[in-house]
Amino acid sequence: GYLLFDPPDRMVVYLVSASLERQVKKIYAYRTLSEDEKAERLAAMEKEEANKTQITLFVPYVESTLKQKIAQFERLHPDIRVQLTYYREHIEEFNPDDYMQYVNLQLLSGQNHWDIMAVQLLPYREYIEKGYFADVERIDGWAEEKERYFSNILDAVKVNGRLTYLPARILMSVNLADEEAARELSPFTYQWSDLLRLTNEAKAAHPDRKPWSFGTIGFRAGYVLSQLLQTFHIDLTAAPPEKRKQWIGQLLDVLKEISVPEDHVQTLDDKPLFTLMPFFPSEFQFYMDSIGSDKRLLPMPASPWSKKHAFTIQEGYAINENSKAKEAALQLIMFLVDHAEPYNIALKKTFEEMNERLGTSEQRQEAIRQLQAVVEHLDWVYDIDPR
Repeated sequence: GYLLFDPPDRMVVYLVSASLERQVKKIYAYRTLSEDEKAERLAAMEKEEANKTQITLFVPYVESTLKQKIAQFERLHPDIRVQLTYYREHIEEFNPDDYMQYVNLQLLSGQNHWDIMAVQLLPYREYIEKGYFADVERIDGWAEEKERYFSNILDAVKVNGRLTYLPARILMSVNLADEEAARELSPFTYQWSDLLRLTNEAKAAHPDRKPWSFGTIGFRAGYVLSQLLQTFHIDLTAAPPEKRKQWIGQLLDVLKEISVPEDHVQTLDDKPLFTLMPFFPSEFQFYMDSIGSDKRLLPMPASPWSKKHAFTIQEGYAINENSKAKEAALQLIMFLVDHAEPYNIALKKTFEEMNERLGTSEQRQEAIRQLQAVVEHLDWVYDIDPR
């Protein structure tokens, strides 16, 4: 135990041993500093702080663990000081429309006094076009850091051939398909028309079997439409004008066919032919045991014209083109990427960690391999301009 004595200008700390002799030893002694000593100590601390590389991180609101992550980063990098700035401290106070207007005004007026900006919830492609963000590939240290990402993810987030922001968290949707039906599909090029053909055949052979699940019980129009748009959006925006009408017609045809409420699972006991749903890494362990036995994990259907597979940016960061501390900013971003979520599917090391923690059988290892194959075929960012 400890005994504390507090004379007027001194505090002494004693350690009482637990031995039979119960020896008492003085281990620390403190005293009040004189005014000159205080000034000298303060000046030394200010000098040490001034010599640190200062970087400013700007975010829409303060996520619950962000301050802890910054403190941990500063402990690992004592030569770097991070200043956290934000539009609103608490998410309950946050309004995305007001936030976007605020950032637009800041950029237009030249009030961009940040080194790193979180790009989610913003029209960041417009900011890239206007030259606000630095080219990450020109920053010292990037050559080593880029090896941590899957190369297809980095290629997909480039705008006009330039890598100007880094994804910290991505979200994709997957197709947890019946194993027998999956054998009839080309895993990385099949389209919605192939799913419709197989579901019609299955309904004819087994009228009671439900073809579809979109991650919910029953039919939810919003879920269905959101999954369709991820597939068709790139072709509706990038295809030649004469093709767009064709893709719109095809989208509407697919939407009509998969919007029959009776074709969607009604209970947890229903075993759908295809389950199309967002993939959340934290939930993977709850259904990975079915993959490789009666299920196969596939990407979502490829887009009809460009054959792309989409993902969205849930969290990402860009570095100010005018930043004087780009190398330190890159270090912080990569730290935030590493600590974004327990299993960050944009990073190669995640699948090594999954094998170590979850790959307790050959079947589970196969499930992890299927998941990695899906990630390695993502090649387009599906982002809706928040305006």
